[in-house]
Amino acid sequence: MSFNVNAKKTQTFGGNTPVWLEVRGVKPAGGSLIDAYIEEGRIYPAGTPVYLDGMGGNLVPFEVFELQGDVSSGQVTVKVAAGSLGTIPNTDTVFMLMPATGWVGAKAAAPSAVQIDASGFYDLTITANDFGDASEGDFLVIADSSSGKTMISKVNGLLWNDIEIEVGATAATGAVVDDGRVLASRIPYISDYAKSVLSNIQFEEE
Repeated sequence: MSFNVNAKKTQTFGGNTPVWLEVRGVKPAGGSLIDAYIEEGRIYPAGTPVYLDGMGGNLVPFEVFELQGDVSSGQVTVKVAAGSLGTIPNTDTVFMLMPATGWVGAKAAAPSAVQIDASGFYDLTITANDFGDASEGDFLVIADSSSGKTMISKVNGLLWNDIEIEVGATAATGAVVDDGRVLASRIPYISDYAKSVLSNIQFEEE
């Protein structure tokens, strides 16, 4: 596998301002986007935080689902926005509160039902104390399983180029930058902890 990206486009903003100010290092071989993120019409922009599990391995985007209200341990419904990369919550997805540090949480669970409301947010039906207490503006993330309680994307780099899933596509590959300078305000959400472990990437403001 090369560093090429299937159906890639150059990501630019504000005329000719690139996301990347400098790329100094790329992980060998790149990786293949996991099946859950192969959906026609979706675009994963340059600078998206990702986890690559090995040379030519699985490429998993880092995605967050913002809570639309405070959550108490006794609640059985939690309201969230769609994922930051466009994923719609469903009952097959295991969620956990995003840890402040590390990649492992105390609790994780899949909702038993998901219903969209009039504002376009999603009500997740859960069992009391599935997530504990949380505040509006906190994030849920996708976990590997309810027993593992580990985020599926641990973040070890950022996408070099856009990945666009075209009609009929069944696979997509991407290159992962682990050393460089990026415009922080022009990339998808990345947690402070994820930034801290990408010690060779400088997140610069305009």
